[in-house]
Amino acid sequence: MKRAVEKWQHWEFWPPSVFYLPVAVYYLWMALRYGGLRLPTQANPGIFSGGIVGESKWETLRALQECSPDFTATTWPIQSRNAPERLAELRTLCSNHGLSYPFILKPDVGQRGVGVKLIRSEEQAAAVLTQTDGLILLQRYAPGPGEVGVFYYRFPDESRGRIFAITEKVFPNWR
Repeated sequence: MKRAVEKWQHWEFWPPSVFYLPVAVYYLWMALRYGGLRLPTQANPGIFSGGIVGESKWETLRALQECSPDFTATTWPIQSRNAPERLAELRTLCSNHGLSYPFILKPDVGQRGVGVKLIRSEEQAAAVLTQTDGLILLQRYAPGPGEVGVFYYRFPDESRGRIFAITEKVFPNWR
């Protein structure tokens, strides 16, 4: 019981349905106010659906690798659909790019870190590669010292934007 109470005291452990309910209500209110459900998707026209939901991490990371390679962990798609072929493709990618453990495996489409795994062994990799038949991304591990999310906006008629938040990403834990 104590652990359940502690879990609910930290919003990062809340189920997505609870966490996103206020966002959905606000989205609908803004859509009605400004004349359309698709209007908020125009905020990031270079990303599918404006980055609200369902965007491809691979497409975003590929674009970032092209324009900012020094600030983007190198990523490769694992295209195969069945586990044995995926494992063989993973081995080939690691060999071709000088990649060793640890590294990251993550689904192409996801949110809030769901499915992102730090892989330290071939056994862990094999287990992750059998969990889905969707596109999986192999990413070079960047150990830190830390990671932040930078929230930036720019109005269409302005030449420069503004950073309105920098959020440190910390692995959620409780006692």
